[in-house]
Amino acid sequence: MRTLRTGAALLALAMAAILAARVPAPPQGLAVIGRGWILAPAVSSTRAGYVGVLVNISLTVIEGRGDVYVSTSPLTDVDMQGSARAAVRAACSLLGVDCSRYDFLFHVEADTVIVGGPSAGLVMAVLTSSILSGRPLNRSVMATGMVAPDGSVGPVGGILEKANASARAGARLFLVPLGQSIVVTYVRRERRVGPFIMYTVKPVTVNLTRYALENWGLRVREVVSLEDALEAFLGLKIPRAVEEPVASAAVVEACKGVADMLLKAAEESLEKATAALRSHRLGPLARGYLRGRVEAAGGLLREVGGLSDPVLRAARAYQPLAEAEWAWLLASYALGLNLADYVEKLAVNITSSWSRAG
Repeated sequence: MRTLRTGAALLALAMAAILAARVPAPPQGLAVIGRGWILAPAVSSTRAGYVGVLVNISLTVIEGRGDVYVSTSPLTDVDMQGSARAAVRAACSLLGVDCSRYDFLFHVEADTVIVGGPSAGLVMAVLTSSILSGRPLNRSVMATGMVAPDGSVGPVGGILEKANASARAGARLFLVPLGQSIVVTYVRRERRVGPFIMYTVKPVTVNLTRYALENWGLRVREVVSLEDALEAFLGLKIPRAVEEPVASAAVVEACKGVADMLLKAAEESLEKATAALRSHRLGPLARGYLRGRVEAAGGLLREVGGLSDPVLRAARAYQPLAEAEWAWLLASYALGLNLADYVEKLAVNITSSWSRAG
């Protein structure tokens, strides 16, 4: 019996030794590689509408194993974690740094609840690049835009509000994604009819490059990649392997297919929203507001549909689709339609897409 217990004990010790060898020991005395902070413009929802606010993003880089941590106050959407991971990968790839040697600890702090979105990705990548390269940030520059792991910059929302917040903070240059220096905003107008006040919302196209310079003294510049942003923020010029990237024939055809699919879906949603406007069940206030949303979606659809560059057309085709779908959803809600099936289907699609991406 004693021999049996001794054998079992030795076997347990052997198994423990094997498992211990497979689990990396926690590093001792982790060195801090660098710390920094940056201000990122964001959007907050108020009773008066959306307003631009500033978010303070700080980052500490320490020795580690390539983990990315995000702490937020107040809490934000989960896509902030994805934005941070993409930002770290983009910065490390561009600078030729092995990110698996470090851990990245982000802290995002705002004075108000901000609208979720990936728009902090670009500034996170800039901050990461500043710390890894040892170059100081130019505090007179601010930016917005999502960033992909390959360093390309994608479109975001709330450009006008973010530009205003940046100007109020003293910025002299504001970087925006390609194609987003022209924005559509909505102006509320009131008209008195007898004892009633009628409110309508009209879409207005704004050339942000001219508007921001004339009203706020803020220059607006479009960027297509993290390299462009680093040149403005850090004065860092990184040679590009290809100065003028040219899309292959296969990419052009793929972009044409994506754009046609998205624009067709936008047309269908716009037709449904337009049909809903004719319903006698809509009150005058709801009808006036929804008409403004439908007109805005139609304007975007014509603008994007008229683009000649197939890549840019595909990149922006989601905008009229989102506007048209939102107009239809608002109309459906105003008419009291049951949207439970729509929401359930959307949730299933998002979960499925997230699982495949993971």
